[in-house]
This record gives sequence, structure tokens and C-alpha cells, in this order.
Amino acid sequence: MTSVMENDKPVNSADVHRYLETIVRNRVSVPAGLKTLAEFWQRQGADLDLDAILEFPVNRDLRRLEEWFKTLWSPKGPPITSDGLWFGVDELAKGGFDLYAAVLPRHGREPSEWDWENVKYPKPRAASSRIFKALLSPQGPIRDAPVRRLMAVGCAVLVAQHLCHALRSELGAREPVVAAGFEGGEAFILGTAHVNGRIEPLPVEAPRRTRPGLLKGNLFRLTDSGSTTRWLLDQPRDGNGRETSRGFGLNAKPIEAEGSYDVPVYLKGARPDFCFTLSGIPVVRRAAAEIVELADREAVQRLPVTIDAVHGEYEILNVIAAARPQKLLDQSKKSKTPVADLDLGARRIARAKQTLIVTRFLAEALLKAGVSGIVFVPLKTSDLE
Repeated sequence: MTSVMENDKPVNSADVHRYLETIVRNRVSVPAGLKTLAEFWQRQGADLDLDAILEFPVNRDLRRLEEWFKTLWSPKGPPITSDGLWFGVDELAKGGFDLYAAVLPRHGREPSEWDWENVKYPKPRAASSRIFKALLSPQGPIRDAPVRRLMAVGCAVLVAQHLCHALRSELGAREPVVAAGFEGGEAFILGTAHVNGRIEPLPVEAPRRTRPGLLKGNLFRLTDSGSTTRWLLDQPRDGNGRETSRGFGLNAKPIEAEGSYDVPVYLKGARPDFCFTLSGIPVVRRAAAEIVELADREAVQRLPVTIDAVHGEYEILNVIAAARPQKLLDQSKKSKTPVADLDLGARRIARAKQTLIVTRFLAEALLKAGVSGIVFVPLKTSDLE
């Protein structure tokens, strides 16, 4: 895989964000928007088949999605008393990606600040979509994995805008704030959906941070803050230049590494203290890694990385302590205690599959140090299943 380049420099995530803002502001149709986005990435040097993308069965997909979206506003759907409407892309069914919707209260501008503890889903939660399956398939028309994800975010934005306009009468006077993308990853805030079908961008706000002492519970899911202007990192490469994600966080075992890893930037932008690569590998500033290691030395392995030819500023944080999800679930059922109020025993950070779990002690330490790029969400049963 090659990084997305423009004149031999990574494209800026803020530029991509502004490009999507223009598409929303001009109410570009889904077929025209997909063509525009594909041409944009083609100009940046992305390896994709434009003709194959233009042949997507867009209108057929949109009719299916419209029928599904109506269930959200039906009497049998969840009560729409919340002010956030989320369109997410996820692999809910094995073998492909679907579009799903959720309604939830907002506590801030970014989706990571929304109240995911009180999220409500329509039934059925998701709609099968050939477009998203084709966009995200490694055998599909887009060969660059980072571009596949960014095209999927753009498509989710276009579809969300189309559905809010097509079903504006169903939305009525609710006027929710609409966002789309990957939960805990790349996301885009469209704005407030009005009854006339237009979506008005939100005013710019300073990011809000959770203050130490306000966290509720003992266990938290450590996740990406979802900032739309941060950099995005490609897969790590070993000393021979080969992409590798093997072993990181999957087996919860130390990596026998020889030398330093190189982590390419495929979309430049703000450089947070704590971020994740395309495959979810934590890459953190040395100072943040030291805080985690000081809290639980036996739970992590620190591996040096080179980013933008700079060595030593960031490290891969390989979490080698494994949480036992079933044990936590069994404990909560026996004691009727929420998972968020249990603890990990001697561990202060651990991994359950792809979920990073931290204790209140470590979350508070990272917050006090002002570590940027992450948020702490109280752990739920669904995070462990």
C-alpha cells in the first residue's frame, strides 16, 4: 500500500474535511458525490478504478436505504427525544459492511462526546448496502486501504444527507445534529438537519475535555477522540519496508522486534498524543507511553517508531495484558453490578479483543497530564461480547 500523496506530500485531513463540507453545502447527489470523491482521490494518486465506481447500483441502493430509514421514525422505532443522529459504517454481518443508524444525546460537538451509554437503535438496526460492501472490499475498485475507509466516510455523508432530505417530513421539527463515519474512528459532522431538508453546519466550538474527577465508574473503554482534523497513520512497516500488523494486540503477547518500525502518514493533520493506525495499533508520544508504563509496567510493551523521518517522538504501545471478557460478564451477572463498576484486579490496562480497557486510576492519570486524542467511555456489556 502507498500513502495518499499530492506532490509527494500527504494530503491534509483538514483539506478532506473542507471538501466534504463543500459537498454538503451544495447538496450534491449521491452518484455525483461519489464521482467527485473518486476523482479527488484519483488526483491525489490513489490506486482506484473510477469506471467501476461509476457503475455502482446507487439508485437501487438508495431506495432500499430509504425504506429502512423510515423505520427509525415509525411508531415502532425508538423515541426520538435525543438531539444526535448517527449514521455508522460497520461490519455488522460477516462478509461485508453495512450502514446503521443510531439516536443519542449530545454532550459536545464531536461524536466521541455524544452519550453512547444511552444510544438507541431502530429495528432493523442496519441496512445491507452493496455500495459500502464494494467500497470497503479489498477485492473492490479501490486498492488503497486508507482511501477505502475515507471513501466510505464520504459515501456515508452523502447517504445521510440524501436520507435526511428525502424523509424531511418524517424528521419533522426534531432537527437533530447529523454525523456519519466509523464509530471511534474517522467521522464527519454534517450539521443540523432542518425540516426543509437542508443541513446547516454547526458553528465552530473549542474542543471540550473531560476534567479529572468527573469520570463515573471503574472501567473504561479507551477510544479515539474522533477529531476530524487529526493525522491518520498507515500500517507499521518493519526494517525491510514490509507492512505488518501481525501480533499487535491480537494475541496479547510481546513482539520480538528487531530495530525500529516506520509508520507512514497517509493523511497529515494535527498530531495528538495518543492515536491509532489503520488497524487499531496505538501509537503514542513517549511522555504518554511513560504514564501508561508507570501505571502498569507488566501490561504494555513500548516499541520505537519513526514517523516523518523523526525517531523517538512516538512509540507503538503494544498492550500485552489480556482481559477475560467472559469472566467480567459472569461477575457482573452474579453480582448484578454493571461491567463499568468492576475492576481488572492488578491490571490497569488490558485488551479484550480489539477493545482497550483502562481503570479509573489510569484514565485519571492521562487526563491530568492533558494527553490528547482519546476519550474514556464507561465499559458496557456489548464492548465485551
